Amino acid sequence: MPKRSNEFQKIVLLLKKHFAPSEATVTESKMLKHRITGEEKEVDICIAQMIAGHSFVLSIECTDTARNVTAEWVERMRGKHEHLETDKLVLISSAGFSDNALKEAKGLGIETYSFEELNDESAELIFKNTKSLWHKVVTLSAKKVLFLIESIGELPEENLSVSSNTLIFNEKGEIISEAKELVEFLLADPNNVGKPVTRDATENHKWFEIHIEKAEEVYNNNPIFIKYLEGNLLRKIKSIYISGELTPTINEFPLIQGKIGEDNIAWGTGKIQDKEAIIFTTENRKGERRMTISTDFDAKGKKFKK
Repeated sequence: MPKRSNEFQKIVLLLKKHFAPSEATVTESKMLKHRITGEEKEVDICIAQMIAGHSFVLSIECTDTARNVTAEWVERMRGKHEHLETDKLVLISSAGFSDNALKEAKGLGIETYSFEELNDESAELIFKNTKSLWHKVVTLSAKKVLFLIESIGELPEENLSVSSNTLIFNEKGEIISEAKELVEFLLADPNNVGKPVTRDATENHKWFEIHIEKAEEVYNNNPIFIKYLEGNLLRKIKSIYISGELTPTINEFPLIQGKIGEDNIAWGTGKIQDKEAIIFTTENRKGERRMTISTDFDAKGKKFKK
């Protein structure tokens, strides 16, 4: 069965994933069996955990409406879960609960939580004086690669323009990779030499240049070589120069900030590489923040707007 979700449900899901114990399993659109009929019912979010050798299932139902939740909806959710594998039921509303709904839930032992949007002056804002977050993806495409080859004997130091299939060797003469694979690795890994380029890139940048002064740094501080000219003479690669085209894509994620219960949250929706995405952040009472960027979000579903 395809997952059915909306923005508010996704927010609650990410919130619970941030704060659930590491040994708990948090599942969206979970199918639970009716204890009598065996019929399966879809539950918005389930958190399952073993406690003292026993399985415990906390079920969460979310509702995103323009008005307060009524007592009728609370009673309907109680009836839905009465014979499901639910040990504890929690109801979360984007618009709050009526007084009768709160009384009904309390009498039935059901916990209720509401979303509260924070204004720009609130001290509880995670991102103060900020209306949007921005996500940047930078694509690097190498067009020129030069190896500075160390001198050996009567052969002088020289710059060598290499092709994509140029072979690279270790000091034993064993093939490590082709030049293309090495360059792609260097540019793709955010902890490698491409990091400063992608970090500082703006929409005005079109070209990049990277210079690795000590080539051995790309191979765990071990020297790397090519075989050059006639025979099997290994020539040490002293440094590497890479240049090419740079394509930055920067997208805005307008922020909504608020809280559900005692948990401060902030999120925005936008696009990452043409995919609908959500950036979600929580902050606990210690001031510790956690951020999730997810493209597992159906923009065709209902959007949560306050």
